[in-house]
Amino acid sequence: QTTTQIYELIAAKGIIRADYIIEPSGRIVLLEVNTTPGMTPQSFLPQQIRAAGMDIAEVMRDIIEDSF
Repeated sequence: QTTTQIYELIAAKGIIRADYIIEPSGRIVLLEVNTTPGMTPQSFLPQQIRAAGMDIAEVMRDIIEDSF
């Protein structure tokens, strides 16, 4: 939910990685937004795509098609 809010707040498109911390008070501190997240087999994004039972090529195709 927090990541979705950050994505919408910055009007992001496609895939991003948002690094942030949530302080004990609940305050969110955004550290970095990476617009080119890692795509090696060991990177989080490909692992998450596979864990969701999705195909990386299909996800990339969908992102490209949605961009135009």
